[in-house]
Amino acid sequence: MPTLESLFKTKKDGPYSAPVNVKICGVAGEKTYVNANGEEKKYAVLGVADSSMIAKCTLYDTSKLKVLQEGNSVMLLNVIVKDNNSLTLTTKSRISKVGDVKVSSERQKAAREIAFPPMSSEVPLKDIEKSPIKSMLSVRGQIVAEEITRTVSVKGRDTKVKSLTIKDDTGKCKVSLWRDLAASEIGIGQHVKISDVVVQTYNNEKSVSSTTRTIIEEVEAPRSTTVTSEIIAFNMEDSCDMSVVINDGELYPSYKVQSSIMAAYLNCNAEDLDDVLATKLPVQATFSIENGEIVNFE
Repeated sequence: MPTLESLFKTKKDGPYSAPVNVKICGVAGEKTYVNANGEEKKYAVLGVADSSMIAKCTLYDTSKLKVLQEGNSVMLLNVIVKDNNSLTLTTKSRISKVGDVKVSSERQKAAREIAFPPMSSEVPLKDIEKSPIKSMLSVRGQIVAEEITRTVSVKGRDTKVKSLTIKDDTGKCKVSLWRDLAASEIGIGQHVKISDVVVQTYNNEKSVSSTTRTIIEEVEAPRSTTVTSEIIAFNMEDSCDMSVVINDGELYPSYKVQSSIMAAYLNCNAEDLDDVLATKLPVQATFSIENGEIVNFE
């Protein structure tokens, strides 16, 4: 019986007719693609292995998924052998269950990661500008701008896309969400983590775009962050507390601050804050925020 290693060494054009027995180590969920005729089709990615090596397997006949379950051992016939240790299964491929194919736990884990790759590294938004085009990464930030969902033509088929702008302590970035992700229930003010996006460029501006691996998660706001911005307005709330409005050019957030902290920064008495601020605003300042409150000025 041929092994995966021998199969790749004897790669030829067209389907490989000799059988090869493998263990299914990972099966990713069905995904959608548009073929050359503009038709929407389904496919799935699997990680398989035998005693010789691991391989990526792309399945274009998803009706076969009932046999290709994680943990099953199967015989593959009429598979197409691709470069980079990759196999393609089509409607002409034959799949049958066989006895257990022995594979080490380490190899099974590596094969499973083909179907479920580890999440790409999270980077500060400022680093996107120096990231290579088409590199995969993850980002986190607060949504500060949101465009309406648009419909564009991709390979002759109407496709939905929605653009957001997110912001963190280091900068801002535009994010394009495609297809089903365009309908994600997220909006301005929310803090999100968006995994496995790809870097792209348009008009010499870097941005990121969703992929078939992208997951969007709502996350908590950072507990502590340092901001340099302009204080443009204030409200005296009681003898100890007040709030200030920040000119970030987008959301104009309001933060609480103890009157004593503000007075120390402005070098005045707390009872004089109302008059001093009315005279000095707008004021450029650098300050630390924890849980929505300014805790000190630098």
